[in-house]
Amino acid sequence: MRLRRPCKDDSAARGRLSVAATLPACHSNLARYVWLTAFDVRHNLTNAGTEGSSLTAAEQQEDKSVSLRRYHALNPRAQAVTDPAFSTDNPFFDARDLVQVKYEMLRRVRQDGQSVSETAAAFGFSRPSFYQAQALFERAGLPGLVPQRPGPRHAHKLSEEVVDVLEQALARESTLSSAQLSRLVEEHFGLRVHRRSVERALARRKKGLQAP
Repeated sequence: MRLRRPCKDDSAARGRLSVAATLPACHSNLARYVWLTAFDVRHNLTNAGTEGSSLTAAEQQEDKSVSLRRYHALNPRAQAVTDPAFSTDNPFFDARDLVQVKYEMLRRVRQDGQSVSETAAAFGFSRPSFYQAQALFERAGLPGLVPQRPGPRHAHKLSEEVVDVLEQALARESTLSSAQLSRLVEEHFGLRVHRRSVERALARRKKGLQAP
């Protein structure tokens, strides 16, 4: 009979805090994503062994999903990833891991010479999202691909950070429609916004820049 894990485990929280305290500040975003996600999974596996049982494959997958969600790195469009590497039974490639999916997408184009449109589609992204990921990777390396919080926003307004991303996308490709920009926001920040909201946010930014 498989033993159930306790609902509350203070040792896990203390352990995670200890790990976090030792991480270099300059690598905080990437380190927290990689090391603390790994800690959560290792802790659960260790506890399971101590209790006289081991986690099933399904439970391990669930644990990883919880960790990825905690660091905003759970891919909301995992089902849309059709790249062959993620379609095999190789556990190394995980379509739920948003950072890995973005990195492999960039590598396919840069190293394998595949087209942007076909590659972006195979990884469940739009062209604007590909170029946004590419810009972030070129500017900050792998830490740039770790999803960030979208920042505070009101019901009728997008945050300044989101509008910055929209303007950067338009600077690279001025023909993008508001619908395409809306999808970019969803893919990059996990926020579902109407295209009219995108148009209003950009109009407000433009009006603010034109003000004396």
